[in-house]
Amino acid sequence: IRGRNEMCINKTLLSLKLDPKESMAVCFDLRTNNNCRYFNNLLKKKDQTEKLTSLAPELLNQPIDAEDLLSFCSENKLCPYYLSKYLLEELKVIICNYQWIFNPHIQENFLDFIGRELKNCILIIDECHNLIDFATELNSDKITPYSLRLCLRDLEMYRSPQEMQSFVRMLMNNFERVKHSIRENEKGIEPVKFITKLYTKMGKSDLTDFRNFILNLKEFGSSLHRQKVDNGEIARDYIGSLGDFFLKWIKVCNQNNYFFSYNLNERKGKKS
Repeated sequence: IRGRNEMCINKTLLSLKLDPKESMAVCFDLRTNNNCRYFNNLLKKKDQTEKLTSLAPELLNQPIDAEDLLSFCSENKLCPYYLSKYLLEELKVIICNYQWIFNPHIQENFLDFIGRELKNCILIIDECHNLIDFATELNSDKITPYSLRLCLRDLEMYRSPQEMQSFVRMLMNNFERVKHSIRENEKGIEPVKFITKLYTKMGKSDLTDFRNFILNLKEFGSSLHRQKVDNGEIARDYIGSLGDFFLKWIKVCNQNNYFFSYNLNERKGKKS
């Protein structure tokens, strides 16, 4: 089995070119609003049959790789991602990438689908030397000038408290200053010093006060996202993502095993 981005055939989701976390959110919105015909078709088939392997016994009752499943689902207008997940409980051997086992959120969902606890599974891990890079990427997060612009757009459009808009503008201005002063592609940040300077400039009394502000920002984003979904929109929660980023910053800023930095990209002579 593969990840959602590799198994999805919904053109709306694919056209957005999202990262895995954003894909999960958009997929949820599409399914919630019954806007994914592939998933809807699969649910109908699931209700009509006792075992999904009966959809194509000659194919599904033997070892099958992702390409064959994608081809079958494309022909029959079914969701390959959820078909692969619904089949898991009937399987004895599953080949998957690291995410399914080592990403805590995905692991929980995966074990629910196979109906087993991890202690009752036999794991064979290939290419173990890649786990270090995988773990580093899994625990990393970032914000960009582009994501901040989209965040500010939603805050302005839906008339958020001015303090929230000012916060995002402050971050954008900081990025702009750093972009013109940084000489290397990567520049380290002292996380505690940075966050202290940030909340002081905002007029917050301490880190707890700043954290409460971030929680309010996140709640505003969640409320806005629910509103968009209820209106049938395909929505990406840029505000909530910004809130999650700073909640994690607050949580780990005193831990020595995390590295905070500015990263500079240059494309076609433009820095970002």
